[in-house]
Amino acid sequence: MSTYGNKLDPHRSVRTVLGLKGNRQSIVVANNPSTIDANQTLTVRFPNLGTNDVIVPGTARTAFNIVLDGGEDDNRSVVNNLGRAIVKKISVKLEGKEVLCLDDADMYLCYKDLWLTDKERKNAAYYSIQSENTAKIRVGAIDAGVASQPDTSIAAAFGNRFAIPLDFEILTDHGPFHQTGLTDRLSFDLTFNDYGRVIRSTDANAIYQINNIALEFDIVTHQDLARLMRQQYMGQTVVLYTRILRHRMISLNKSDETWDINLNTPARSLKAVLLLFKDPAPGAMGPAFGRNSEFYYNPRITKVQVTVEGIPSSRGKTASCSFNHFNL
Repeated sequence: MSTYGNKLDPHRSVRTVLGLKGNRQSIVVANNPSTIDANQTLTVRFPNLGTNDVIVPGTARTAFNIVLDGGEDDNRSVVNNLGRAIVKKISVKLEGKEVLCLDDADMYLCYKDLWLTDKERKNAAYYSIQSENTAKIRVGAIDAGVASQPDTSIAAAFGNRFAIPLDFEILTDHGPFHQTGLTDRLSFDLTFNDYGRVIRSTDANAIYQINNIALEFDIVTHQDLARLMRQQYMGQTVVLYTRILRHRMISLNKSDETWDINLNTPARSLKAVLLLFKDPAPGAMGPAFGRNSEFYYNPRITKVQVTVEGIPSSRGKTASCSFNHFNL
């Protein structure tokens, strides 16, 4: 039996600090310019803050107000997940040098967000992941249903203000971002989408106007944390160049038993190939001004064979197909 009690044990380890405490603030920086139109590119630059200020991971976003002109359609609304669907190309740069290029960002990121948990989607109303009726209330559609919870609360909290998440890895996965300690200035180039891929309307002349654009994020002020991030930037942080491009768009016949898809790109390295399928039939992905931004067709693939330079690398193995027929 031990002579000492548990709390008097001389070998008992002291408590380990697992986090740092600091003053947290929400920052809003008005963008210049503060308005943008379809097919135009908006540049968002991160400012140098205080010497000891770091940005809380996952809080960076570009916020804006959207005003719809539906022409003769007073019931016009916006597609779901507007924060993703309104941007068709994203380019991330460090001191003007591109480190990420994402073509068809609206399709890729809307698809990616379908894998969020139910709780994450419920908490993404600022990005316009919401019910159709909530969207109608927020943009002032005449045919919005009877206001009920949670539609009323969401509309009252956000109104017609929405946000585009800026979830590049250095802002989310590489620790709290410390722009002052980084030699290069971080910036985003966001190219806004066509009217017909953002607005749901019966009037093909419907347009949107974007104004009051601002960069939003939360900061924590802590001397030791800022010092650690500066040290990390000096010798340990690596940001690899990534380009996600649309190789091509092809039409396939549903009745064909086999589809041959050829990939011929001059890229030096290839990380992955993602195939997204959309159904041109009415009610599926929809025509202009009738788009369902979260619908992706499932072709029910049962077998995949990959051939490289004429040499099969698989022998007709059963496919592990992750495509689903989403219609949320």
